[in-house]
Amino acid sequence: MFLLILIFYLHVNTITHPLLISKQEGTVMKILTRVTCVIALIFAFFSPAAFATDDSLVVTETGEVGVGTDTPTTALDVNGVINGQPVVGVWAQTSTEIGVGNYIWDLEVLNTKPEYFGWVAGQDHIVIKKAGYYQISTGVLVSGLTVGGRADLEVTKNDNPIASSLCYQVTSAFCSQNHIVIDSFNVNDVVKVSISRGGDRFGHDVASWSKLTISKLN
Repeated sequence: MFLLILIFYLHVNTITHPLLISKQEGTVMKILTRVTCVIALIFAFFSPAAFATDDSLVVTETGEVGVGTDTPTTALDVNGVINGQPVVGVWAQTSTEIGVGNYIWDLEVLNTKPEYFGWVAGQDHIVIKKAGYYQISTGVLVSGLTVGGRADLEVTKNDNPIASSLCYQVTSAFCSQNHIVIDSFNVNDVVKVSISRGGDRFGHDVASWSKLTISKLN
């Protein structure tokens, strides 16, 4: 009777709370996440082979960790889909007259990791708070240009240009321009985006809208 109760308890427990047991197989330490036979738990000391693994997590003697594979070749080797939160920030500038210089980022649309990006409403820059490679993406829409007019767009890191382009007005009242640039950044590096008049073909007010997206790549 006691044995039947124990088997029932272990059976329920392994379903709702999978056991975490390690097993040495050669030079690989496997983490057992399920048991093929509940009775094997009782006789584990007599028959270790009764435990079966699904290779959910293994650690080699040299420190490589494998998830979904028992032969990891790197520090972390994953066989499957990684569900992780991306590190990305998105800011917007609503409107400005061309010629005033740097965009003022007055709206934070998204910031999944505030510890990576420093933003203050009303300022003209974003501060990178953790070193690494980042992708900088900008989108600009300019309205009010006369035919033949031009707007110059520039992305800078610590006031040094890392991307620039020209937005020409050809046939309509609008022109748009996008940038994508990848660069390495150190702690406290500053990202700015500026737009300026590229010619003297127009003297009236010209409005511009912009969005800045920064994504960490590593």
